[in-house]
Amino acid sequence: MTSSEHISSRTWLVMAALAITGQIAWAVENSWFNTFVFDTITPDPRPVAWMVAASAITATWMPG
Repeated sequence: MTSSEHISSRTWLVMAALAITGQIAWAVENSWFNTFVFDTITPDPRPVAWMVAASAITATWMPG
Protein backbone atom coordinates (compact mmCIF):
# COMPACT_ATOMS: atom_id res chain seq x y z
CA MET A 1 0.00 0.00 0.00
CA THR A 2 1.48 3.32 -1.00
CA SER A 3 0.90 6.59 0.82
CA SER A 4 -1.61 7.67 -1.83
CA GLU A 5 -3.82 4.66 -0.99
CA HIS A 6 -4.42 5.57 2.67
CA ILE A 7 -7.98 5.88 3.88
CA SER A 8 -8.93 9.49 4.51
CA SER A 9 -10.05 10.79 7.90
CA ARG A 10 -13.51 11.51 6.49
CA THR A 11 -13.86 7.90 5.34
CA TRP A 12 -12.83 6.63 8.81
CA LEU A 13 -15.37 8.98 10.39
CA VAL A 14 -18.17 7.74 8.14
CA MET A 15 -17.27 4.10 8.80
CA ALA A 16 -17.20 4.71 12.57
CA ALA A 17 -20.56 6.50 12.46
CA LEU A 18 -22.12 3.62 10.51
CA ALA A 19 -20.66 1.07 12.93
CA ILE A 20 -22.00 2.93 15.96
CA THR A 21 -25.41 3.32 14.34
CA GLY A 22 -25.52 -0.41 13.61
CA GLN A 23 -24.61 -1.25 17.20
CA ILE A 24 -27.32 1.06 18.54
CA ALA A 25 -29.93 -0.52 16.23
CA TRP A 26 -28.82 -4.00 17.31
CA ALA A 27 -29.07 -3.04 21.00
CA VAL A 28 -32.55 -1.56 20.55
CA GLU A 29 -33.76 -4.64 18.69
CA ASN A 30 -32.37 -7.12 21.20
CA SER A 31 -33.11 -5.17 24.37
CA TRP A 32 -36.48 -3.61 23.71
CA PHE A 33 -38.18 -4.53 20.47
CA ASN A 34 -38.12 -8.31 20.89
CA THR A 35 -39.48 -7.91 24.43
CA PHE A 36 -42.17 -5.53 23.17
CA VAL A 37 -43.30 -7.99 20.50
CA PHE A 38 -43.35 -10.88 22.97
CA ASP A 39 -45.12 -8.95 25.76
CA THR A 40 -47.51 -6.77 23.74
CA ILE A 41 -48.31 -8.42 20.42
CA THR A 42 -48.08 -12.17 21.03
CA PRO A 43 -46.54 -14.52 23.59
CA ASP A 44 -45.73 -16.92 20.75
CA PRO A 45 -41.92 -16.95 20.36
CA ARG A 46 -42.03 -17.70 16.61
CA PRO A 47 -42.53 -14.07 15.44
CA VAL A 48 -39.54 -13.01 17.53
CA ALA A 49 -37.48 -15.89 16.10
CA TRP A 50 -38.48 -14.95 12.54
CA MET A 51 -37.66 -11.30 13.19
CA VAL A 52 -34.22 -12.16 14.60
CA ALA A 53 -33.52 -14.49 11.66
CA ALA A 54 -34.60 -11.83 9.14
CA SER A 55 -32.40 -9.28 10.89
CA ALA A 56 -29.37 -11.60 10.74
CA ILE A 57 -29.95 -12.38 7.07
CA THR A 58 -30.35 -8.70 6.25
CA ALA A 59 -27.20 -7.79 8.19
CA THR A 60 -25.04 -10.39 6.47
CA TRP A 61 -26.50 -10.25 2.95
CA MET A 62 -24.08 -8.92 0.38
CA PRO A 63 -25.35 -8.00 -3.07
CA GLY A 64 -23.66 -10.12 -5.69
